[in-house]
Amino acid sequence: MLWEEKRREGELRALGIRFPQLADADLGSRWRVQEDRLHALLAVPGPAVRAFTIVPRERGLVRAG
Repeated sequence: MLWEEKRREGELRALGIRFPQLADADLGSRWRVQEDRLHALLAVPGPAVRAFTIVPRERGLVRAG
């Protein structure tokens, strides 16, 4: 299962999709450093042209945004 998740993550990153990852330990005393890192990551715009298309799910959970 973990290997499949890592493969999907690699495929998403190859498309230019960026996403931050946090662990429980990041929310304690290290939060200020992580918050600054998140602000810096989110301040950089994504690609002007997407290398993917958005397709609605046919089945499964639909997540509210």
